[in-house]
Amino acid sequence: MLPTYKSDIVNGKPVVRFANAQVLGSSDFSWLDVDAGLTICVVLTGGSSGQTAERVFGIGDRTGAVGRMVCFDASTTTDETDGGSGFRFNNGKALVRKGNPIDNDFHVVILQIDQGWQYQSGRYYIDDMTAQTFDNGANGSNNLNLPSGGNTLTLGTGWINGTLGTSDMYSGDMAELMVFNRLLSIEEMKMLQSCLYDKYFYSLIQASPGSLSLEEGQTRTIAIRLNAAPTEDGILTLEDSAEPDQLLISPPSILFTCSSWDTAVSVQVAAQDDEWFESLHLTDIKISAQSADPQYQGISTKALVTIIDNG
Repeated sequence: MLPTYKSDIVNGKPVVRFANAQVLGSSDFSWLDVDAGLTICVVLTGGSSGQTAERVFGIGDRTGAVGRMVCFDASTTTDETDGGSGFRFNNGKALVRKGNPIDNDFHVVILQIDQGWQYQSGRYYIDDMTAQTFDNGANGSNNLNLPSGGNTLTLGTGWINGTLGTSDMYSGDMAELMVFNRLLSIEEMKMLQSCLYDKYFYSLIQASPGSLSLEEGQTRTIAIRLNAAPTEDGILTLEDSAEPDQLLISPPSILFTCSSWDTAVSVQVAAQDDEWFESLHLTDIKISAQSADPQYQGISTKALVTIIDNG
């Protein structure tokens, strides 16, 4: 099954949405000389399946032999035995940290590893240039040894012992993936992060968190505020993009004024407990502005919502 293209999801930009065992893959990546190492940047949400392993991508030899594959795990679980976000290199456990920095919101993730490095020496940055250290060093002393050609690129899972992994597939939204066949400098990565943040995350309307996960019948709170002072008062309207509605949103509209624009307003979001079994399903809250201030008139943003059927 192929993932789906979704427009206007993160700051007006599209994403590729993975759910329910959906995979994209290249047949051959032989042009990629990896002898100078790899820097891989991805803009995505953390995995929402609840699995301890969710491989976003795999790059390397499809046989999946030790040291011949680089994968990124975006699992949001904190189970160190075989889960949590971090590097994966074949069919082994993930290199993770106890305080898992990945959640269901969107993140900018940069990974770096060079030929011959031990796995535990891999660099792993999330949303800033603070390198994440690994608490779990499972197989950490093994060395990376990617082939110089004939590599594959697979999105949505990775190769495990010569077959596509079926029990650790990624469920989430991917906005962008960039692969550099060298180790970028810290300054280069800072510039990359800055550009991606401006592209995907700056909005005059801010919803925090930008994505959330709910079981049917569950209620959570998001905070809505403006990021710049308006010249005129206005209204923000919140609505469920699904048809029929999957969410109950209260209040459904918010007044913003020239004096209170930077005060966050709490909004209750409840997932409706319906009679249909839908497993994992997705919707989003569209937040639209109407104002005599032209910078706000007609603009909108979205907060992604993952709904888990309660059975």
